[in-house]
Order: sequence, then C-alpha cells, then structure tokens
Amino acid sequence: AEDTGLQGKAWHHGRHQGQAVKVSPSPVARVADLVRVPFGRAKSLPVHCIVEAIHTLDENRPMQHGVWRRRPMIEIDTYVIIPVATPFHNLVHAALLRLGYSAESAAAAKGSVLIKNWKALTFDQISDDPLITVGDILGELSTVATLRIQVFRGRPGTMADIKDKLLRFLLLQSHGLLISSGCPLDEPNRYQCTAS
Repeated sequence: AEDTGLQGKAWHHGRHQGQAVKVSPSPVARVADLVRVPFGRAKSLPVHCIVEAIHTLDENRPMQHGVWRRRPMIEIDTYVIIPVATPFHNLVHAALLRLGYSAESAAAAKGSVLIKNWKALTFDQISDDPLITVGDILGELSTVATLRIQVFRGRPGTMADIKDKLLRFLLLQSHGLLISSGCPLDEPNRYQCTAS
C-alpha cells in the first residue's frame, strides 16, 4: 500500500492483472476532501451548530420561580463550514453570518461548546487567548463537538404593546359604539389614536 499523504481518502493500490486497482472514497471521505487541502492539512471544518432563540428577561424585576423559564426554541440544527484560521472567539459571529443571521443578532449572541453529553463550556472556559483558532480548538473534535448558539429575541408582546393594539382595534372596529356610549371622538382624534 502506498501512502499518498491525503487523509480521509480510501485509495488502495494493488495488482490486478498488472494494473493498479483504485477503490472509490467513501461518502464521508468525499465530504472530508471538500474541506481539505493536500497533505492532510484542513483549510475548513464542518461545525455542528444548534441555534436557539432565547427571550430576554426584564433585569429590573427580581427573578421569581417559574417566570419566563421557557425551554429555548431551536431555530436551526445544521452544519456550517468554518475556515480553520478563524479566531476561536469569532466562531459564533462567523457561524451566524454564514447561516444568514444579521450582524446585530450575531453581535448579541452567546455561544458554548458541547462535547457529546458533557456539560456545555463557554468560550471563556475554553480559552482566553485571542490568537487561538477554530482549528486549534475543534480540529480533532469536529466530529464530537457541537456549537450551541443562543440568539436573543425580545420578549413577545409587552403589556404596553398589547394595550396599544387593543386600543387601535377598538377604535377602528367600534367607532359607532363609542359615540353612542358618550365618547365623543371626532375623525382627526380617531385618526391620531389609530395611526402607526
């Protein structure tokens, strides 16, 4: 057998009636070839990403038992190809941009790395070295590591928002009822209340 130096390929050389026999690479090896350069040095890694939507909490209120303790909603569960030279502390930002999220969402997102069923590790727990790359951290772990990203979403339906929508609906749908009940709203005032 001849070592070609290419990892991930299943090339075998032998003699079959005086000629070399080539065995096609497996599907996994073909995917690995897409992200590798000659001599086995990876230029990109497939990173398993799970993006979860988290609703922000009102930090002024004391946390009460069970208040907004929702399970995160999974928005995306997929793989994203990340260059190995990407600084590790930029991994969340790079992954979200490749997945089509806005720069604002990416800037506010938090990430952690899960290795199989172990407890998730934050980026600060993994490394605080600004020069360490995705390849340095995930190079040998890309098949068992998952990048979990939490994207923050505004709390749905604040009370003021609900009141505004109800008032607009009432004014638009029940103008006659309001006038007959003694609430004298003329057209300019009604328009001003329902605008926006």
